[in-house]
Amino acid sequence: MQLGDLGTFSVGISGPNAIKRKAINATNLEVTDVYFRPRKKLIRDINRKAKFESTRLKHHSIEYSDVEIEALLTDFFKDHSFITRREFESLCGLTRPTAVRRLKELCSGKYPLLSREGPRNSSIYFPTP
Repeated sequence: MQLGDLGTFSVGISGPNAIKRKAINATNLEVTDVYFRPRKKLIRDINRKAKFESTRLKHHSIEYSDVEIEALLTDFFKDHSFITRREFESLCGLTRPTAVRRLKELCSGKYPLLSREGPRNSSIYFPTP
């Protein structure tokens, strides 16, 4: 189907594979995809008028000291028995890599604050006694 200067739309259809070709009719066909192919003129017009700029919003981790993180975790563990990496990210305002690094630090050392249980990609963290 032609849409003026914009481009062309078309649809992909399919029917059941087990049915003989003569038995295929409108009741057993279904639309599987919708395709759009823009005209080159549309793309040129968009490129001519579009203006791109860098975003000023960047997600950086909030810089908490070890004492502040310990206080946040202590408060969290008053109502919960464990914490996940995703919950830790949200609680402390950290990016995923920073949360992983900080959790690893909290589970190691001479006096770890947390102990990790479960597989590496879905661990849960418990406060150490």
